[in-house]
Amino acid sequence: MLKKLEKLFDDLTSLKAEDLIPNEEIVFSTYSVWFSELTMLAVTVLALVASVGLLAYGFFTKIAGVWGMLLNVFALITLASGILFSVSLLVNHYSKRFFLTNFRLIKRTGLFSKKLIYVQYDKVQNVRVSKNIGERMVDMGDIYVDTAGGDEVEMVILDIPDPEKMQRMILEGMEKQKIGA
Repeated sequence: MLKKLEKLFDDLTSLKAEDLIPNEEIVFSTYSVWFSELTMLAVTVLALVASVGLLAYGFFTKIAGVWGMLLNVFALITLASGILFSVSLLVNHYSKRFFLTNFRLIKRTGLFSKKLIYVQYDKVQNVRVSKNIGERMVDMGDIYVDTAGGDEVEMVILDIPDPEKMQRMILEGMEKQKIGA
């Protein structure tokens, strides 16, 4: 089931032929890692377990009257909220995807809509990796891409696995652009 879901999201967030320029090929693609969303996922699971527990308690103890009704309504609202939050967490996670091609970096956001941000390798001035202590323990981090002509960071790629690998690949792409390969 999970593999089918991942395949669906891959299909929804992949780049189409019209997104690429002639002779451009995708070299690497990644999503953010789940680690940054684990806290929200844990809270959601606790809410779901609590709501099922409240429903079971109300069912087996046969609480009558207003209190029984309020308990069941609260449990159902908590259950529905937990399910909606789980779905939104899943959609949010898979709605951000990052691509490296032989010519540029591409950040794609949106699952049902699509927003693409492109940065040509020959415009990149600096590629920085940032990892806090927790991110270092699970080998994830952020990449900041600076371009020529701008005072601000052009592209931020948050919470990706092995950011040093992606940084190396960007630097290699920049080098290939310089030598015209």
